[in-house]
Amino acid sequence: MERGSITRAVVAAGLAVFAAAGCASSDDAASGSSPTPTASTGRSAPPHSEQINADPVRFAVDLPAGGAVSDAAAGTYVAKTCPPPPIRVDLDAKRSVTFMAWPTSCAPSTQKPGNGNHGVYRTAADVPADAANRTTVATPLGEATVFEQQYYECTNSCHTWTEPVAVVTLATPPDATHTALVALSAKGTVTAKDLAEFLRTHLHPAAG
Repeated sequence: MERGSITRAVVAAGLAVFAAAGCASSDDAASGSSPTPTASTGRSAPPHSEQINADPVRFAVDLPAGGAVSDAAAGTYVAKTCPPPPIRVDLDAKRSVTFMAWPTSCAPSTQKPGNGNHGVYRTAADVPADAANRTTVATPLGEATVFEQQYYECTNSCHTWTEPVAVVTLATPPDATHTALVALSAKGTVTAKDLAEFLRTHLHPAAG
């Protein structure tokens, strides 16, 4: 299977649909803007399951109607060194979750995420002890440490978003250098509470 590859399998129509309201930043609310929607084909996909290879971590996610997965998360995550292939899960036109698996050989980066760098969290031990609204939740892949961080982008002016991050400690890691899976909602299009619920109920071990 190629790095960052995705396979699809339609699941029963009775799949629970993740339909919690999105979360916009204070900057977005003030300006009246919203996260850029993904391209639409005019045809909404039914609820389905995606098999994802965030090499070497493999897992599956259940998606609501209209949900989609992209292995080209351009503009969502930029790392200057040691970048894993980010995979973005679009829950709808405004809400998304990005997954990545950092090897333990990477240097951690957890201070002042901004301008495309959303932090490097190799394991849950990299999560700052004073991280905002830190909590844990059991997922089918292992325990997730969920917290919030402030993310900024500056060009001619600066904007700040509160975005949730989850570091899932894998119960069955693929090797000794990839022991966690990171999930984050860039610019906080999903709340920390909803991210935790999504991981608890819609994240699964890979088939086979």
